[in-house]
Amino acid sequence: MKFSNSLTALGLILAPCASAVTVADITGDKYLSPLSQSAFANLTGLVTAKGPNGLWIRSANPDDNEQTSESVYVFSRTVGVSLNPGDIITLDGNVTEFRSSNDYLFLTEVTTPRNVQ
Repeated sequence: MKFSNSLTALGLILAPCASAVTVADITGDKYLSPLSQSAFANLTGLVTAKGPNGLWIRSANPDDNEQTSESVYVFSRTVGVSLNPGDIITLDGNVTEFRSSNDYLFLTEVTTPRNVQ
């Protein structure tokens, strides 16, 4: 079990990488993200809120498409420790569709954040 989880994490890190993405690219204009299970680089956003398991960032350059979201959740218990609402950050990570149970909709989120600046 531990070995297979390591391979899954490695697969996400080695997945094809989209560079210089926006929040709208990640969330997409459909039910699920077009970048789901993909890695990305150079996402820039404004930290709008922090919680014990991550933070929310809003696009630094919103698009004009009403069908895309301009905010995304970054799941990490450690990435937001030195960040505050109002900070502008750039990061790399993976796009994941999180669902806590079958009773709820998926939440597109950023996981395994790295190179946070």
